[in-house]
Amino acid sequence: MEAARNLTGKEQERMNRLRKWIKNMKYRHKLTILLVVTALVPMTVLALYAHSRQSTMVRSSDLEDMQSIIDQTKESIDSQTAVYSSLLNYLTYSPEIQEVIFNKDMDRYTAYEQYTEVVDPLLTVPQSYHEAIQGIQLFAESIPVRHEYTLAPLSEVDGEWWSDKLNNTVTVQWIVDRDNRQIAAVREIYDGKIKEAVLCISLDYGKVFQPLANIIERNSGGFVVDDQQNIVYHGENLAASDISVQKETAKKLDRLREEYTYVSSSGHETRWTYYFYKPPAVIESSVSKVLISEIPLIGFCVVIIIVLGMTFSKLFTRKIEQLTRNMEQVNQGSREVTVYSDSGDEVGQLVRSFHHMMDEINRLIEEVYENKIALKEFELKALTAQINPHFL
Repeated sequence: MEAARNLTGKEQERMNRLRKWIKNMKYRHKLTILLVVTALVPMTVLALYAHSRQSTMVRSSDLEDMQSIIDQTKESIDSQTAVYSSLLNYLTYSPEIQEVIFNKDMDRYTAYEQYTEVVDPLLTVPQSYHEAIQGIQLFAESIPVRHEYTLAPLSEVDGEWWSDKLNNTVTVQWIVDRDNRQIAAVREIYDGKIKEAVLCISLDYGKVFQPLANIIERNSGGFVVDDQQNIVYHGENLAASDISVQKETAKKLDRLREEYTYVSSSGHETRWTYYFYKPPAVIESSVSKVLISEIPLIGFCVVIIIVLGMTFSKLFTRKIEQLTRNMEQVNQGSREVTVYSDSGDEVGQLVRSFHHMMDEINRLIEEVYENKIALKEFELKALTAQINPHFL
């Protein structure tokens, strides 16, 4: 309690000294401070408002840029996957593949000839035109033994890494193993309800997701989630990340929403969702750059305001200062008036009043002085009149 009282007493003493300092300050300096503060307050409000609006625009622009980047990336990957899906559909319905799948009475020689001269080129030629294709395989019930890499019995599907992820549909299925960096486009072929074949295109994981890897620069990251909420790709270039350590997709998304600035875009062909994110500090650094670019202009405006405040205060108080100096000269014995003003404002009236007062004082002084001289002359004459009879 005693310490609080001492602190309050010291604060009161500081306030009293401040009031006294302001009270004893020259009027010109007070007017300068008033003009500067009066100009700085609205300028500061306008500067803060302008900076807030510009910061909002910068943030919105950064988000729009991020959204544009992820949309273009999604379109690039989607266009690739659409090509591979179209290729799968073309191969599925091609007469040559249909012949191999559904003609189970083909003799071995004819089958070998069909495999070698027709089906093999059909399944291998696309690799020459698409770098991401690692291989195309057809697993069919009608194929008794494996032929090269391209043809295999349907029973061998169970040995493929993607077999347990098939969902028994006739649409193209995109299956990804992120840990082993494998990706496959698979289509099951049915005759009624009986599965007759499976057509698979194995793809280069890195080349498929290369467009997303290209946009992940310093202090950014991105990942892809499939329709089963599995992470199929994740890449980032961050000094420290709380997302990469999370194992579950739901926790990754929660951390993304809580701690990062992000955008997302959904693909049509694969139904994957693409996320692109940056730490908030990266976005704010753009805002800081805007603020830094504004500092010279703000400093220039402040200097102009101070210079104008000093100039106008000197202009407004010039007559008052001249009047003050003239009054000090009068106090020291001078009766000369050196300040004049023909303005009609209060300062002009004050100067003319002082001038009139000094004229009146000078008149009274001269009148008193003349009266004293006349009195002395009268006394001298009276004394002379008394002395003359005595000597006579």
